[in-house]
Parts: sequence; C-alpha cells; structure tokens
Amino acid sequence: MIRNAHIKKFLVNCCFPLLSALNKTVKKDKNVIFIYCANNRLADNSYVLYKYLMDNGYDAKYKIVVGGAENEVPDADRASFIGRKKCIMQYMKSGHVFYSQGKIPIKPSKNQCVINMWHGTPLKKIAKLSNLNNGEEFFFTYLCASSEMIKHIMAKAFGCPEENVFINGEPKSDLLFQQKAERKRKLIVWTPTFRQSEFLGYNNSSNTDLLPLFSNEQWDSLNNKLTDLDLDMIVKLHAGQDLHGFYFKEFSNLKIYSDKAFAGDGLELWSLLSQSDALMTDYSSVYLNYLLVNRPICFVVPDMDEYAESRGFVFDDPIKYMPGKIVKDADSFFEFLEDFRNGHDDFEEQRVQVNDVINYYKDGNCCRRVLERSGIVL
Repeated sequence: MIRNAHIKKFLVNCCFPLLSALNKTVKKDKNVIFIYCANNRLADNSYVLYKYLMDNGYDAKYKIVVGGAENEVPDADRASFIGRKKCIMQYMKSGHVFYSQGKIPIKPSKNQCVINMWHGTPLKKIAKLSNLNNGEEFFFTYLCASSEMIKHIMAKAFGCPEENVFINGEPKSDLLFQQKAERKRKLIVWTPTFRQSEFLGYNNSSNTDLLPLFSNEQWDSLNNKLTDLDLDMIVKLHAGQDLHGFYFKEFSNLKIYSDKAFAGDGLELWSLLSQSDALMTDYSSVYLNYLLVNRPICFVVPDMDEYAESRGFVFDDPIKYMPGKIVKDADSFFEFLEDFRNGHDDFEEQRVQVNDVINYYKDGNCCRRVLERSGIVL
C-alpha cells in the first residue's frame, strides 16, 4: 500500500494537472449532479446525500449520476450509474460534483462546483496532517467542516484557503434526528476504528484484537455480561480494518459485523445510531456527530499512547474533547456497562460543551445546506 501511495502521489502531481487544464475547456451542464464513489460503494455522506435527493424528488429537475458504485442502492432506476472508467469525463461535464471518500484529482473550473463532504470530523490526524501523505488534496470548490474550530483544522489538512471551507455538518448526521422507537432492551453500538489496514496503508497499534480488550475467545464472556445486565450490543467494524482471523458467531445479546456483513443485512450505521441508547468507540469521528443527540459515550482506548505516537491527534489534548468514560481495561469496560444500565451518567454537561464547539448546526438540515451551497434548489 505504501508503494501504491507513492504511485498515487506521482499521478496526482505529474499527470492530472493536464486534465485540470482540459477541464477548463469542457462545457458544464448545471442540471447534472455527479456523485463520485472512490471505494466502489455509494456510502457514508455520499449515500445519505443521494438518498436525500431521491426522497425529495430532485431527480425531477436534475439528472443524477453516480460514478464508481457497485453496491445495490434504492431508487437506482431514477439515476444513472456509470463505471469507474467514465468518471473523469463525467466529472468534466457536470455542473455539480460531490464526494466524501477519495477524490478525482482534477481542479474544478470556474463554472463548476465540486464539494468534498469528507467522511468524518477528525480527532485523529488526516490527509496532510497524517504520516501517509498522498500529495495535493485541494481539488474542490468547497470542503465541509462542522464548526469554526474544525474549519481551521480542515484547511490545514487539505492545504486550502479557509474561504474554501464552509461550515456545515455532515449529511449523515441528519439521520441522527430520526424518531427513536421503543425497544425491549437498551442498545449500545460499538464502532472501533481500524488499527491495522493493508488497504489504507496504516498500522497504528500493536493491539490486533478486533474488539480492543477482548480476544475472539472472550466474546462469550462479553455476551454473558450483556445478558446479565439485559443489554444489547451491536459492533460494527471499520471498513478499512484487516479481518484476519475474523469469524461470525451468533450471540444472544451481541452481534459483531464486518462492514460487508453489516451492509448485507440491510443496516445503515447512522439510522442504527439514531435508535441506540449509547455509543462505545475510540478515535473514530462517529462520536463527534453522536454528540448531537447527547447520549452516553464510552471511549475504549487501551492503546491511546501508542496510537498518539503512530497516528497522532489533531488536538494537543484529545481527552479534553472526549466527553465520556475513558476505558483502558476490561474492568472499566464492564463498569461503564453497569453504570449505563443503572442510568448513571457523569458526562451530560461536558457533552453539551464539546458539542457546542464541534457542531455549529444542530438542526438535521445538512443535506439541504450542502446542496444549496452548490446552487441546487427545487
């Protein structure tokens, strides 16, 4: 993967500038919305934006084109889907372009609006701030950031002027505002970030357990504890995490999903989170969105010092922005479960304070705003 990163940097810096020059000469169609998918899937903010467009009938006024996606999506008959080989030309012809993962490294023309929605408000270092630098990142008209403080960080990470960063939450956070249904048992969702990823070229920790603190052989004991406390837990592993040795086993109160199995069961993370009662995570950006619903958060970070050294954080003091119980051993993990079951929550006020500096908008209208920024209206 490191070799591939060098190849990508060479292509971005040496070959694609010619296409950027060509892009200035191609006529743009302002009635075309192009959603680009870098990882063969319409997912994350791109999926949520696509779903918003369809649910609200934008396809009656605009032609919606999705490039590079190979997964099944709803309302596919109302949009055009193209393969990866056609994406560069489609990019050049489209008046509106959106993406959230990867990029087409072509500079937008003056008659075109390209918006990088990204896929997470950062706690860990990303893009130019990380130790895996793919070269130039500024291939957009606008980049989304969730607040004024995050705006400064994103501008540095993507090497762009701050005027090219506009404040708007992530489209996927809109789903958190769905009405919460009644459940027989309280639900905890656990979203560990990747630590080892051949695909992404990272190895950020010597901890190789898919569930930090629990080896595969200890999953039964975790399920037993959840059963005793009458709690349900769904674990959604990161799409980039290496899955060597992973197997799926049915438990009464615990379900552990790979990214592929999660999608295969028809689950969508942000809709699931809207129905959850608490979140367990670590360095994943998920929790920064989850602050919008002000429910308990637990941080499972037994390797935090090692992770800080290998990957690093965008804040000098990340703990200041982690409003929840910090867990580094199994006893503390189970302690959180018991406190949660008993309704004990010491972090409600701190979550509100951190939410105020991380998330400027708290209204569930991020999809609408990102479209309006590109001049897309019904």
